[in-house]
Amino acid sequence: MRRTKDEGRRTKSLKIVRDSLQSYADRGVFRSFSEIKSGSFSFVWLTPHPVEFVFDAEKQELRFKNLLPNVAARSTMHRDLKNFLQARYDEELPLHRRVDSKRARIVCTNRGGKVSLALKVKNNQWAYGVNKIVNLVHEVFVHLREREADYLAENFDVSEE
Repeated sequence: MRRTKDEGRRTKSLKIVRDSLQSYADRGVFRSFSEIKSGSFSFVWLTPHPVEFVFDAEKQELRFKNLLPNVAARSTMHRDLKNFLQARYDEELPLHRRVDSKRARIVCTNRGGKVSLALKVKNNQWAYGVNKIVNLVHEVFVHLREREADYLAENFDVSEE
């Protein structure tokens, strides 16, 4: 019976995530939106290249996989990115820009120079999590446009203007 409850919870959580992402696609924020396999989505957003978004119920995590390529692990850019992400908890930020540490935790990983950005969601706050990670990634790209325009141009064919 325990397994059935867990499966039901996962199914319900996945529906919340899927519907939340679909609402962005319906409003035209995401293009070419599709679910590759259960819990794994692909869409075009912010750059001409598709991004991969993964819902992981076991880890209670929403993740943009390999979001930023070619970022050396100990580089100034990587440190700056981590500092920027840490600052998203600051209570001085407006609510729509802030991540509530009681509801979610930001995780930034770098594997082989590819940065993935995730949100560990607490207490099944999936709709909150989707909203926050989408806003967070948007803010990361705004931050990069201000501080690392050459990086965006080289890696995403984004104009430096």
